[in-house]
Amino acid sequence: LAVLASDFVRTARASGLSPGTVIVTYAFRNAMLPVITTLSMVFSFLLGANVLVEKVFAWPGIGSYAVEALLATGVAVHDGFLDARALRALRTCAERRMRGGEFRPASIGAGGDRLRHAEIRGDSICWLAEPRYAAERDLLRELEQLRLGLNLEAGLGVFELELQYAWYPPGAGYARHVDQPHGRTARRVSLAIYLNARWDPRAGGELRLYDAAGACLDVEPKGGRLVWFLTPGREHEVRPARCGRWSLSGWFCSRP
Repeated sequence: LAVLASDFVRTARASGLSPGTVIVTYAFRNAMLPVITTLSMVFSFLLGANVLVEKVFAWPGIGSYAVEALLATGVAVHDGFLDARALRALRTCAERRMRGGEFRPASIGAGGDRLRHAEIRGDSICWLAEPRYAAERDLLRELEQLRLGLNLEAGLGVFELELQYAWYPPGAGYARHVDQPHGRTARRVSLAIYLNARWDPRAGGELRLYDAAGACLDVEPKGGRLVWFLTPGREHEVRPARCGRWSLSGWFCSRP
């Protein structure tokens, strides 16, 4: 109705155009502009939500099934999380960062009490605070979709990701521990993504996960594999390997 009182409609009528022409050609077309704009915004939102759900749950084993497994047993393993191309690219990124001197010997403890005890933890790490390479940015986008999926399906309330490269030289490991030291509860889900192409099972280096009864599950650090588990109370260790062992390890965290 507001359009019918517009100056251009009055001008069209004054020019002698028929009422039908005025309404269809001038009034209707202009009245539809805000309607089309609103519908476009709604469609865009719905499309984005649909793409998000498909992205999170279209991965074989990584959608509802994996979240259900995570909630039921506290652990989920997904092979092929990284394809061969992404695996090579991320391994190259890690090696470049190591050559650039970005890796530091890992320590244990918290704050100013952190100490290096290679007999307990023998890896070197490089925090991925600023993704420098395209492969790293691609991975962070994938993990962001995974974070959203965890919140949608499980309501875990995770809002941040801590992520680091980890390099274990031959013979090094990480003794049995939990990822919530000193009562810090922000870490809700722990994850590891392995960057070891053509890993020989005889080389060792498994991630050993313990349940409340003391039974253990060994996860081989096979290239492209993702393993993730509920962090609270989950004791685990990295078994020594006979060769160098590469991975990305991280935590989905709640806000303090």
